Amino acid sequence: MMSPVYNNLGQLTPMKLLYGRGAPANNVGNDGDSYINLDNSFMFGPKTGGVWPSGYSIKGDKGDKGDTGDVNKTPIARMNVTGNGLDLDLSTGIGCFNATINSPQTAITISNPATDANFVRSFSLVLKQGTGSNKVSTWPAIIKWNGGVAPVLSYAQGVSDAFMFETYDGGKSYVGYFVGNNIPA
Repeated sequence: MMSPVYNNLGQLTPMKLLYGRGAPANNVGNDGDSYINLDNSFMFGPKTGGVWPSGYSIKGDKGDKGDTGDVNKTPIARMNVTGNGLDLDLSTGIGCFNATINSPQTAITISNPATDANFVRSFSLVLKQGTGSNKVSTWPAIIKWNGGVAPVLSYAQGVSDAFMFETYDGGKSYVGYFVGNNIPA
């Protein structure tokens, strides 16, 4: 804790907390000020008689590693698609898109894919037949399906089809997996 600083007239002097790179030069700041060296987390001050005292570390010991959290939790977006387009916006952090499609022809797009090629990125998609007999008219060209052929959706009203997508090249292409079809409600 710092004590208040008074000038030669006995008046309380305002103090400032300054910061910068390296130790402070004596021409920096006023008496009563303190200074933090951002390079090594050393605190200097309060400055007295125009001179900075030696600094001391304000960095504590390294603490215990924190909990990683539940790595099996993935945010889900539930959507009821009434138009003929479904955009999967990957910038939102959503890991699972669960969409009910109600249009005979639905075009799917992927926007804002992750661009870091140092990580595998994946997301899942569940398409439920709202009115039944709906199709995906267009899949994004960046999706690479097994055998080069996109799967055909189940047709019965209320059933779902499940897909998983992974990118290994920063979102330039996705491998598409058809992981379940005709899944009852």
